[in-house]
Amino acid sequence: MNDATRIADSTTFKLVVPVLQIILAAAATGSFAWLINAVSTLQTTLNGFQTSQALTTQRVEMIERRLDVNERIIDSLRSTTQRLDIQSTGFSDNLKSIVHSAETRK
Repeated sequence: MNDATRIADSTTFKLVVPVLQIILAAAATGSFAWLINAVSTLQTTLNGFQTSQALTTQRVEMIERRLDVNERIIDSLRSTTQRLDIQSTGFSDNLKSIVHSAETRK
């Protein structure tokens, strides 16, 4: 009988091998469960980031729309101010003309 056959036929070997198989199977199952949990956690985190990114994009778009509206209002106010400046200059010139003609009549 050679050494390998003697070891394989021993009671210790017949007890240790199934126990080691169970331990290795349990470790493999635990590792797989841990990996699935880690992937699930990563997926949840990614979903949170994607939601946050979508909300941020919506906020940026809303701010850009407000900026466009504000720029239109500012442009309108500028043109109104320019018209008022032209009108006030014309009014001032007319008033000076009236005062000057009143002074020349005296």
